[in-house]
Amino acid sequence: MATFGKPGVGPSVRFLDSDFDPQNPFNGDALSRRTTADYFTSILGRVADGCVICLDAPWGEGKTWFIKNWQTTLPPERFRSVYIDCFKHDHLEDPFLLVTSALTEAFPATAQNRSARSQVVAGAKKLGASLLPRAVRLGMDAVGAGLGVPGIGTGAAAAYEALSKATEDVAETAAEAELERLSGLAGQEDFFRRNLQSFLAGELTKSRKLVVFVDELDRATPTFSIRLLERLKHYFDCPGLIFVLSCHRELLADAIGGLYGIGEAGSKAYFDKFIHLTLRLPKQEVTGAARSLSASKVIYLALVQMGLNAERAEVWGAIAATFGLSLRTARRATQHAVLIGSAFNDSTEAFALVCMKYAQPHIYAGITERNRDAYQWVADAMLKTADRKGIAGTPVAWDLLKCHYVFRLCTAQPEDDWLNALPHSEKERPEAIEVINFFMRTLSAPRAYISRLASIVDLPSLE
Repeated sequence: MATFGKPGVGPSVRFLDSDFDPQNPFNGDALSRRTTADYFTSILGRVADGCVICLDAPWGEGKTWFIKNWQTTLPPERFRSVYIDCFKHDHLEDPFLLVTSALTEAFPATAQNRSARSQVVAGAKKLGASLLPRAVRLGMDAVGAGLGVPGIGTGAAAAYEALSKATEDVAETAAEAELERLSGLAGQEDFFRRNLQSFLAGELTKSRKLVVFVDELDRATPTFSIRLLERLKHYFDCPGLIFVLSCHRELLADAIGGLYGIGEAGSKAYFDKFIHLTLRLPKQEVTGAARSLSASKVIYLALVQMGLNAERAEVWGAIAATFGLSLRTARRATQHAVLIGSAFNDSTEAFALVCMKYAQPHIYAGITERNRDAYQWVADAMLKTADRKGIAGTPVAWDLLKCHYVFRLCTAQPEDDWLNALPHSEKERPEAIEVINFFMRTLSAPRAYISRLASIVDLPSLE
């Protein structure tokens, strides 16, 4: 139960993504992801040639954390690896040179590979320039030639005539350049592919592969993501070269459909053209009120690391699971709660409100509007979690049941008749007695109490 007062000193909050430690992979692995990574590594070892793999999981399920840690655990005698952040580089016109640069960086120049490596770089420069959009190539040509348009600035009519003549000249030049580009493109493509395969053949063996982790593909712009898929298929299909694309498959397929104006079936079929294998991050499911234990574990570890006591962390973790928070949302809810926690003594009801705000906004809106159905929904959810196997009969269940009774009392009709909201048999339960005594001692009504908590929860907005 919350006691309001002057905010004190509590745990601190970190907003930057600093959880990944390459020297200590899978540190704080609450979901046994290391076991999943080892299994996926065994799959990579059984790939006989090159392939493109989709690592599929919804937003907020920890894909970036997983692949960064997975990369550090790949046995160096069997794998070389490199990491690409698509979201960071989606401002580029074409991902072709980005991928090529990553491949060459994976194998620093040596006396043995310098010649083959230089051929790859030379071929990439020529082909990369040809793959740029025509408008970009025209702009580069114009700047390179120091293009001027005589007559501009000497009057509107003269300016229009001069601009029209310049436009015709540029259009003719562009058409000639495009014909020349297309006639040479096939040769450039063949030159690049042959040199890339030759270079990789000298660096890789049947027992050693190069794994390229391509992250945030579903957060990059759709045009960049689709172009990257196309470039991988057309130019980087090489033995021993494995691409692992981290994305939410369904979301990316929807983006493809939106870009090309095709339906769900068509977008999925188009996406499947580029993918040989899909690996899915497992989500630990449970029955009952808690849809996911993942958020529970994440919040528990995060709160303990922030300095909250283990018992309170267990309670908050159970509440997070009750509302089905994703891993990312669980982290955000934790940050939010810790920021404002000292204002209400880290109460269970307040954290329930925080979780609702992120995972069940329609229920949270009902709470702020003092809707009886919303109060009842929360009360029922708390009761189901308290009765869950592994929680029932523990101190965690005690706190959850008190939270249940707080929201149950809020359903009283009329509002000020809250003391009669419970049947007599339930009023004698220890948890209910503690809640009733709290409201009688503080001379506050349950709905007013929850509304005050909600007003504090709404003070910060973590986007």
